Amino acid sequence: MNKDPTRDSDFDIHKEFESLNQTLSFFEEKFSKNLAIVLNSTKFSEMEIQTSKEEIIKLEKTLNKNQQESKKKAEVLKERTNKLQELKATYNEINSEVNDMIHKKETMELDLQKVLQQISSEKEAISKQDKSIKWKLVEFEKAKNWFYETLGLQFKKTSNNRIQMIFNYINHRKPHKFYMFFIKISENGTYTVSDCSPSIPNLDELVTELNASNNLSNFILAVRKEFRNMCLR
Repeated sequence: MNKDPTRDSDFDIHKEFESLNQTLSFFEEKFSKNLAIVLNSTKFSEMEIQTSKEEIIKLEKTLNKNQQESKKKAEVLKERTNKLQELKATYNEINSEVNDMIHKKETMELDLQKVLQQISSEKEAISKQDKSIKWKLVEFEKAKNWFYETLGLQFKKTSNNRIQMIFNYINHRKPHKFYMFFIKISENGTYTVSDCSPSIPNLDELVTELNASNNLSNFILAVRKEFRNMCLR
């Protein structure tokens, strides 16, 4: 039995059409899927971009805020640094003044110590002079009593803290004639003799011996002896 070639040809075309249709459907479906993926990807990218923009804005704000805070901190730090420098300068000035005051205090203490030592030495010297003067006044009193009783010598205190010594019985021809001189103890404890009448040539030598020995009795006897020698000439 012979086949119909026309029917075979229609079958092949139909088959090819179905195959082509399937292929188109496959590609159409694939295209649709790819298109959906692309669209979704684009939408996601836009969202990421928007989110990134928002993050960038936030970061810029944070950066500006940090920059402002850093600037303020830098100004505060600069102000504190300047204040610290001023405090250091003030400290150095005060420290220098304190050192000067300490040096002056030490110098004043040394000077005060010297002054106290000098005062102590002067007190000691005054005490010695006072003792010497008191001793000499005692000697005066003793000499006064002894010479008055034995030699007719009188003592009279006059102005300027001088003592007048008056002798009687020097000249046997004129027993009541006065022979006299003035004696004084100066602040340094030495004797000074003045207004000797009649004058004695070697009086200065006798005064020098008196200040060297502090023996007033011997001086009075020596002066009386000189007065008597003058009467014998």
